[in-house]
Parts: sequence; C-alpha cells; structure tokens
Amino acid sequence: MKLLLATDLSERSDRAMKRAVRLRRSLNAELEILHVVDEQLPIPIARDIRANVQEMLREQLSALGVESSADVKVNIVFGHAWEAIVETANETRPELLVLGAHRDRGIVDLFQGTTLHRVARAVDSPVLVVTREPTAGYHDVLVATDFSASATTAATMAGRLASASEVTLVHAYHIPFKGFAVQSDARGDISARDRKQIEDPIKKEFEAWANTLPVELRRARRVLREGGPVQVLDELALTKRVDLLALGQHSRSGFVEAFLGSTARELMSNPPTDLLLTPAQPYDR
Repeated sequence: MKLLLATDLSERSDRAMKRAVRLRRSLNAELEILHVVDEQLPIPIARDIRANVQEMLREQLSALGVESSADVKVNIVFGHAWEAIVETANETRPELLVLGAHRDRGIVDLFQGTTLHRVARAVDSPVLVVTREPTAGYHDVLVATDFSASATTAATMAGRLASASEVTLVHAYHIPFKGFAVQSDARGDISARDRKQIEDPIKKEFEAWANTLPVELRRARRVLREGGPVQVLDELALTKRVDLLALGQHSRSGFVEAFLGSTARELMSNPPTDLLLTPAQPYDR
C-alpha cells in the first residue's frame, strides 16, 4: 500500500503525520511526505525555507521512530498548496492521501473553498482527514452508505484501516412530506406499522448492498435511522465515541447527490472525528 501525507507543519498536520506513520507500520505501507513552499516567495528565502523544512521533517520522523531516509520519502515542492497536492497525488497514485484538518478561514472559504475541499474534489485517491491525536489504531468505525459504488469503496477502505469487527454500516433515510404521507404524533414519531412499511424495502436494499462487500464486512453491524445524514452521523459518532467516519463522495445528480454529496461537503467543513472520503466511482455518475 502507498500512502501520501501532505503537511503544512501545523499542529493539525502533526497529528496527520503521527497517524500516517502508524498506518505505515500497521499496513506495511510505503510513505511519502509532501510539503509545498509558496512559489511567490523570493528565491533565496524559498530555498532557505526548503532546507529548514527538510530538517524539521527529519526531526519529526526521528521522534516517531523513523530513522532511515530510505523508509520514508520526503518531497518538498514549490507552488500553490492545493494544486501541488492534487498534481502529486494524481501523478503518484497513492492508495490513501492523508491530510490534517484544514484551517478555518471564515467567509473566504464560503466563496473559494478550503484546501481540503478542493483536494477532495480533484484527486483520484481516497482522502483521510485526521482531526484527533492518534493514540492507537482505529477501533470504532462508522461507514455511511447510500448503497452506491462510492459507499462500497468507502466500506472496503475502512475495512483495510480497521478490522471488520470494528466497522458499523449506517444508512440514514428521509420520509418525504412526512406530515402528509404518514400520521405522526406531537413529537414527530410515526406508528410502528408505518415505520415497518417504510423500512422493510430499505432493509432489503441494505442487505443486497452489504452482500456485495468483501466477505469480512458482510456481517458488520448495520444501523438504519430516520433523519438527516449529518445529524445521524454526528449523533452516532458522539454516542459511540467513533474514531473514524467513512463515506463516499460522488457527482450523481438528483436525490443521491443531495443526500450524500452534500453530506461529504458538510462533514469536511466540521468533521466530528477522523474522516475518510473515497472518490466518485464511474457508475455512480
């Protein structure tokens, strides 16, 4: 397995480096570290920064028990951060791109998007966004699914990063025009009969999709919840103390894009835990 870590040397990226080094060991993977130096800096300053960054990265790796330069490749390039990350990822084709959670730049990001959003939309590799200080391997993983090929890819990659016994598959569903379609009480709850009638077809689709997964994931725990996907995933992530949330992102138009595509974008803006995003699959489009 090949891992690519993009770091800006911030505290967020320090966490990402620790996770990447841990994954390198557990997966027996190759690891490349990428740092982008602003190409608009004067050449002498940019060269000094490059030399300093090289030394800083070697010191960080040494502190994490990685001594040999042959074990980890360090690549320092000049350019714009998100463009250089995308170019490197699409050239080297890592099986996982590891990033630290992005900096919040406020209203600017509403119009331009963060580096993370831009990279996730443009790379062909799964993206792991590290938000937490890693102290162990992944032990409680949620995989959001809409039964698409992208969700299959997300579940498969999550299974590689954690054991299958630690993966829970989650589907959140919405009842269109609930107030008119079914009767509900003052709290918005519907009868057990109505809920069964709504959920039984979804459960069959859930079962059929789960049977397409790798064998070790077919018996993973399944959760079916009514509600908005972000709300459901946030609640489960908090109550279960989840350390990794995985979902696919795709560009299929209509309901599914609104349901899961927007979920990926919203969770990237404020991930409740480490977040694994897998790219669009051709047959989801």
